[in-house]
Amino acid sequence: MIKERITSGLFIETSDESETEIVTVDDVKAKLNIDFAAHDALINDILKQCRGQIEQKINRSLVSRDVVAVWKEAFDWVEIPFSPVTGALTVTDLDDAAIETEYKVVGNKVYGDFENGLKLTYSTDVFTNERVKRALIDMTAEKFTDRDTPIYELLKMHAINLI
Repeated sequence: MIKERITSGLFIETSDESETEIVTVDDVKAKLNIDFAAHDALINDILKQCRGQIEQKINRSLVSRDVVAVWKEAFDWVEIPFSPVTGALTVTDLDDAAIETEYKVVGNKVYGDFENGLKLTYSTDVFTNERVKRALIDMTAEKFTDRDTPIYELLKMHAINLI
């Protein structure tokens, strides 16, 4: 019997993000030439929304967080969401029982047959480079000045060569 690559039912739960952002409200305000605090809360909200879109696009975490990723079914391999992983990676089935079949972790993928589902528990570290920071600043500033443009549209414009 040949099993097709099936990955379904992904559910991700993350902890509250760390307080440390790779881009600050002050970075965005500098881009916008704003030197007063009246819009800080709004800029911070937009910054977090833009960061979330970039994280989904590049499958990397831009803040430290704890993650629980659960797949109802996973055969062959799954990509670990929000890498890079720091510390221990706990691999269990959906009932938190140790996986009895062989599995292997290579880079940001876990290989194996997980017929009883798969649950990964881990912490992430911050991924960043100057292109990611620049895209995040530009997207946030642009969204602040043009609130009608959806963030995913801004991501299309700024997401060239993020990694």
